[in-house]
Amino acid sequence: MNLSKKYLSTVALALLCAAVLPSCKGDDKKDQPTPPPAEEKSLIASLTVMAEDLTDASKSEVTTQYTYDKEGRVSSMAVSMKTNDGTHSETLSITYGNGTISVPVSSEPLVFKTNTSGYITGQKTSGDESFFSASYDSEGHLLSLKRDEQGLYTFKWNGDLISERQLTIGESQGMTSHTTFTYGKVKDPAGLMVLYIPEFSDMPLPGAWFGKTPTYLPSKRVSTLKMPVSNLPVEMTTTYDYTLDAKGRPVKIVTTDDLQSKSKDFIPDFTGKIRRTTFTITYK
Repeated sequence: MNLSKKYLSTVALALLCAAVLPSCKGDDKKDQPTPPPAEEKSLIASLTVMAEDLTDASKSEVTTQYTYDKEGRVSSMAVSMKTNDGTHSETLSITYGNGTISVPVSSEPLVFKTNTSGYITGQKTSGDESFFSASYDSEGHLLSLKRDEQGLYTFKWNGDLISERQLTIGESQGMTSHTTFTYGKVKDPAGLMVLYIPEFSDMPLPGAWFGKTPTYLPSKRVSTLKMPVSNLPVEMTTTYDYTLDAKGRPVKIVTTDDLQSKSKDFIPDFTGKIRRTTFTITYK
């Protein structure tokens, strides 16, 4: 069964976006590792993401297999998605042009614009405005990422590590989210952006299309959500557990989201542990 164009469009951008974020750094400098010298990144052969909604016991699973060209760039990705509705599969080939990256989606390819460093800056369209855009500083650090559906992400950097992430979820909703990260000593071998922006959790991809790749992986992520209706913050704490191989690379990552209200006057419909995501990784 063929995947819908809407699904494939989401797949393509999310796959490309999975390389967006380097590792982040919190305010407590004594707890943060010092970045080591640059190391060669590992190539991921396959990545399976199983997402479990702990409020209703539903789950979905996505497996992505990667093929690379001689330059170490992803040349194709085979995506298989399992849900309660069945299994959906598609293979997407990636073509690199002069200032562009193309991904076929249904009968129409998505063409992404790139800068001189090869980082994606937006979508190349013939008429309609691009539904996303990205900007960088002179060092190749991602400064902003705008998506019509998810909103506008902005990033603050401390050296080669991100210190803060801000998300404006949409002008019509007026919701904002501020996120900080805590880190241990587990290195990121392949640029796992999906651990930093959960909106892309269904379709992660290793690579470096959105700037510099991570150095370390997070041990905790705390996001505070503010809503104009109540003006009361809701806090989501995500914890990370890692299983490493003999080379110290993560082969299994389990994240757990815990939602809490910071005021007794505002209680969400669901609180506590609401979501668990398991990443299973194999390397080339």
